Amino acid sequence: MSFHGRVNLFETQPRIAVEHNALYMPTHGADNSQGRAAGLYDVKGKLILEAARFRGPEPHSIGSPFSTWFDPKRAKNIWSEPAFYMGQFAKHYGHFLVDSLCRLWAYQKNESRKIKIIYHGTEMASEFFKIDYMRNILNAMGLAEVDFIKFDEPTLISKIIVPEPAFEELSYVYKEFATFFNSLGNIIAPADENTIVSDRPIYLTKINIKSGISHFVNEDEFANVLSNAGVEVISPELLSLEEQIKIFRTRSVITGLTGSAFHTSIFVPRRNYLCLNYHDTIWSNQLLFDRANENVGFHVCPDNDSPNSGTDANFGNNFHIENPKKLAEEFLRAIDDFQFWLTGTQYVSSYRNIPQLQLRGSPTGHQPQPESVHELSLDEIGKLTGTDKSSKAHGYLKFYDRFVREIRVSADKVLEIGVLNGQSLQMWGTYFTNATIVGLDINPETLKYSKGRLKVIMADQSRSADLEAVAEEHGPFDLIVDDGSHIWEHQMNSFTSLFESVKSGGFYIIEDLQVCFPEIVGYEHYRQGRDFSTVNFLEKLSNYVVRGCVPESEVDVRYGAIMPKLEFVAFHYGTVLLKKK
Repeated sequence: MSFHGRVNLFETQPRIAVEHNALYMPTHGADNSQGRAAGLYDVKGKLILEAARFRGPEPHSIGSPFSTWFDPKRAKNIWSEPAFYMGQFAKHYGHFLVDSLCRLWAYQKNESRKIKIIYHGTEMASEFFKIDYMRNILNAMGLAEVDFIKFDEPTLISKIIVPEPAFEELSYVYKEFATFFNSLGNIIAPADENTIVSDRPIYLTKINIKSGISHFVNEDEFANVLSNAGVEVISPELLSLEEQIKIFRTRSVITGLTGSAFHTSIFVPRRNYLCLNYHDTIWSNQLLFDRANENVGFHVCPDNDSPNSGTDANFGNNFHIENPKKLAEEFLRAIDDFQFWLTGTQYVSSYRNIPQLQLRGSPTGHQPQPESVHELSLDEIGKLTGTDKSSKAHGYLKFYDRFVREIRVSADKVLEIGVLNGQSLQMWGTYFTNATIVGLDINPETLKYSKGRLKVIMADQSRSADLEAVAEEHGPFDLIVDDGSHIWEHQMNSFTSLFESVKSGGFYIIEDLQVCFPEIVGYEHYRQGRDFSTVNFLEKLSNYVVRGCVPESEVDVRYGAIMPKLEFVAFHYGTVLLKKK
C-alpha cells in the first residue's frame, strides 16, 4: 500500500509567537471580501505564519491569503487585553481534533490561564458547547463558553499569544500533540487499577453514519459476518466520548473501517489497531497520529479496488463491497494474524485455516517505509511478541539491533534453530520485512507456527546431515540464530556445519552461552561430559581473528575453514554475534 502526504514527527516543542497590534480579520462568508481574507495579520497586513492553517503534502495555506486587503490602521474595534489565538472552530470530529485543538496544548502551559481565547468561525461558542464531545474535551481543560470570543469586524488586538499548530494535516505532528491528548484522556476516561483489558476484537463501523466523505454502501453485510464470528461491532457515534476512549483503553486490538474514529486512539498512548481501507492509498493523517502516539497499526484493503458509484446527497464516495462474506472472512483472518503477532494467541481461531489472505496491507507503526512511520526497534518488537530475547528477560535484542539493522530491508532468508512457542519467529518476521523466516525444530507441535513468510521444518541440530540438508534446500541465509538445545557439542557442530551457508555480510548468532559456566542450573546436561565448551571454542576463534591467522602448530580444520571468512566476533552477556566477510 502507498500513502498520500508527509509523515514528519518532531520531538521539540512547537514555537510560540507573541504578536502586538495584530489584526483579526473575521469570517463572514465565501462570497464576502472580508470572509476571503479571514485570518490573523501583523501590523503590516502580512499573515502571521503561526496563525495560518496549512495542509500538505506540499504545504499551502487554506483560507487565509498571505496579505490582507484591509489596512490595519483603519480598524475601529480594539481589544486591549492579552489574548490567546486558537484558530478555526470546526464541528467535524476529526477536524476539531486536528484543526481546532492543535494550538491549545500551549494554553494548558500558559500561566495566566484565564485570558480570552480568540477563534475564527461563524457561530457563537455556545453552539459548540451543545455538542457532547466538544463540551467534554473543553471542560476537561477547565474551559467554559465565557472563555471564548470572536469578532464580527476587523479588530486590532494589543497582545496575542499565537502557538504553532502541533498538527498539520498531511504534513507533520509534534510529540506534544500526543502528550496533550493523553493528558485529556486521563481526565475524561481515566484508567484505574480495576481496568480490565479484553482480547475480544472490536470493529468500529460506519453503518449508522448518515453523511460524510466515504462509506461502503453494503457494510452491514460485511459487519454481520464479523458479528457472527464473535467480533463486537460498535458504532462510535452512538457512544459518548468517554465510552469511546474506554474502548481504546480496554481492548487489546481495535479494528474498523478507516475514518476519524481511529483518531480517538490519541487519547490513550500506544494503541494497536487494524484498519480496513477502501483502496490501497492511505492518507497520512492517521499515520501522523500513529507516530506521535507510538501506535502499532496495520492498514489493509480489498485485493481489487472497490467500485465507487460516486457522489450523492449524503456521501462524496459510495464504495461497494463486491463480495461482503469473502472480504469479511479475509478480514477475520487478518484480525487473527494481527492478534497472534501481538500476543501469541488468536481469538477467531477458526479462520486461521483460510487458504490465502487476499487483502493487501501495510503496517504503520513498526516497519520501515520511506519517510513514513515510527520504526520500532528489534527490542520493541520483541517485547510485543513476548520473546525472552527482549529487555524484559535476557536483553539480547538491543545488542543485535546495532548490527543487523543494516540488513533489515535487504535480508531475504533467516534461519532460527529452536522454535519453542513461535514468538521469536514472529519477531524476526516483523523486523525483517522482506525475509522468509525458517524455523528448525525437532518437535512436530511447532509446525503450527508455519504461516505466510514463517516456515517451520523438522530437523535435528545434533545431526550434521540434517543441517547440511537445510542449508542446501533453504539457504543461503542473511542471519542464522542458534537458540536450540544449548548443548555445547550441538552449538559447535551447528556453527561449523552452517557458517558456510551464511551470505557475505551476513551474521551468525549463538545464544544462551551462560550454559558454559558451572554455576548455571543444568550445567552437566549442557556439558555432556566434555571439557571444551562453546565459549572456549569462540575464544580461540577470536584470538585467531585478532592475530590474523591460525598458527601451523594449532591447525584445526574447523578454524582453518572459518577464520579467513570471519570479519569479527562480538560478545555480549549470554550471546555472541559473528559477521561473515
